[in-house]
Amino acid sequence: MGKVKDLYIGTFQFRHSTFIERAYAYSDKQAYMIICRRIAKKQGVEPWVVLKHFSGNSQDCIVKKEFEFEEVET
Repeated sequence: MGKVKDLYIGTFQFRHSTFIERAYAYSDKQAYMIICRRIAKKQGVEPWVVLKHFSGNSQDCIVKKEFEFEEVET
């Protein structure tokens, strides 16, 4: 069977607002991309705008694994 996605939580700090989003993904990098796209859609901008804002600003953006799933065969 295929690999199972884990649940990630991302905290993205802008000047006047903070976004806290969760995403199912295979890695923290994939979760980062999913969450950036989601924030861009909510803000009505292109995803590259959000990605550029957080490039080099690692303190303003934290993505970590919240819950790890395991595949159990029965």
